Amino acid sequence: MFCWRLSTTYGNKRLLKWAGGPIQTPFDNMETLLEAKGLSIDFPRQGETRQGIIASIAPEQILVNVGTKSEGVITGRELESIPKEERDAFQVDQEIAVYIVNPEDSNGNLVLSYMRAKEEESWQKAEELLASKKPFESRISGYNKGGLIVDLGSLRGFVPASQVSLSRRADVSGDTPEQRWGKMVDDPVKVCVIEVDRERRRLILSERAASSETRETLKERVIESLTEGDIRTAALPAWRISERLSTSMAQMVWPIFLKFHGITLNIRAKRLKLVRM
Repeated sequence: MFCWRLSTTYGNKRLLKWAGGPIQTPFDNMETLLEAKGLSIDFPRQGETRQGIIASIAPEQILVNVGTKSEGVITGRELESIPKEERDAFQVDQEIAVYIVNPEDSNGNLVLSYMRAKEEESWQKAEELLASKKPFESRISGYNKGGLIVDLGSLRGFVPASQVSLSRRADVSGDTPEQRWGKMVDDPVKVCVIEVDRERRRLILSERAASSETRETLKERVIESLTEGDIRTAALPAWRISERLSTSMAQMVWPIFLKFHGITLNIRAKRLKLVRM
């Protein structure tokens, strides 16, 4: 076993004198010294994620053992950022993932973050899904004027309107985002990751990429849902009205095209009988 004692200083560097000989070595920290002697200790590094064991829980801090001489601490804003239901569920000796915020602050503490570790795991998962092109299932958690918000772990992914599935877009109506998307909140959804940009905190998802549905399959499904005697509301596209209709509805010229559930149907081609109500 090596032994050493503090000998003197060299500029702003400390010098160690090994007990077994007169060798003196300038060093910046203990890690550098041990590496020079072929030894190593698993020192925490800023930005890495580790598994730790909760050592104690107090209102102002949580101490976590991450394999170092002293426990790391989750406190201040990092503690406040943990949702109350998750924090209340923590127990001593529970294993959790933590992010190294600072290996040693001004008070000598190892500063940790629980929420940043969850976010890092979510980014890694997003990158894996982007590479594999595999879909994942989630729920619609919100919306904005441009599309839907879908959660991936602790991240909020964005599904642009152009990437919403054909069947879901067929049900979109209204002038405001709430009218178009509000009723879809909490609906289950299957999506693919199509863009990941950590620096810009940008996660783009696609429901269309996760679906094998095409306009033709959707059209067939709409037709199959119709039964004799049904009364449905449809629209005559304006360009078809000007091209196919005279001033009287009784003088409609076939074929007639109707806009139904976002799909244009050719009434003649599908051999459906149109009855004016």
